[in-house]
Amino acid sequence: MLLGVRENQDFNGRQITEIIGCEIGDRAKLSILGKAASCVPPVEVFVIVENSEGKKPFLRVRIPSGLKKPYCTSGGTYKVRGDARNNPLTPERLLALFMDTENTQFINRFSQATQDLEQGLIEMKTRLLSEMEEIYVNVEKLEKTLNGK
Repeated sequence: MLLGVRENQDFNGRQITEIIGCEIGDRAKLSILGKAASCVPPVEVFVIVENSEGKKPFLRVRIPSGLKKPYCTSGGTYKVRGDARNNPLTPERLLALFMDTENTQFINRFSQATQDLEQGLIEMKTRLLSEMEEIYVNVEKLEKTLNGK
């Protein structure tokens, strides 16, 4: 996201940008970081000053894709960026996002549980084979004792 850059169109209708500049001090950065921190869960952002040596510096805000989607605003609304504006998420889209997140978590937990169960079965098989071998040895000793009398 670029702050201090305006989108325009040239005479052919092509999109062009115009650097208009913006406040780049700590106050502006803290405002952006504060909004990101107020989301639920908090959003990680990186604020980079661009064109700092020029007459019209601007801010580039990098927002990496989060792992704990979906995110909501401090006001409890869920929005998605599109067509140069923030659009509220429809209940269907919000449900799909939650389902995707839960599905991924379920698959990860299920995979881990399967691996743990498989490892437990391998350990149980090893113990059973060892105990069966011990039983066979004891049965042979008992047979020898009984046959020797």
